[in-house]
Amino acid sequence: MGTLQTKIIGAGFLFLLIYLSGNWLSRAGKPYASGIVTVHKFISFAEVALLYLVIRQYQQTATLTTSEQTTAFVTAGLFVITIISGGLLSTNKPMPAILLLVHKAAPYLTLVSTGVALNLLLTHPAG
Repeated sequence: MGTLQTKIIGAGFLFLLIYLSGNWLSRAGKPYASGIVTVHKFISFAEVALLYLVIRQYQQTATLTTSEQTTAFVTAGLFVITIISGGLLSTNKPMPAILLLVHKAAPYLTLVSTGVALNLLLTHPAG
């Protein structure tokens, strides 16, 4: 197994940790414990950084196809939506109910988009 495949497995593991820590947060209720929020945010940051490294490593050996570029762009946008909605929900200010709905749906859309992007990379031989 190569380093790209190892990083992809690591990305899957980090998604699991993001989900578990997010579930822990939602069960703890507001006001959120800063330790749990911090762990959740650090794991999310590690996921984004790892996915960036996967794309960058891949780009060093092959040119991304249009579908790979589009999927990576959509995935990045979904990550941004997920992070912003989570950040807004973690404040003590009341937020619109739609924001909670967005934050509940966006991680799943991000997971699917990431899975598609990584599958495209794995099925398109580099170099």
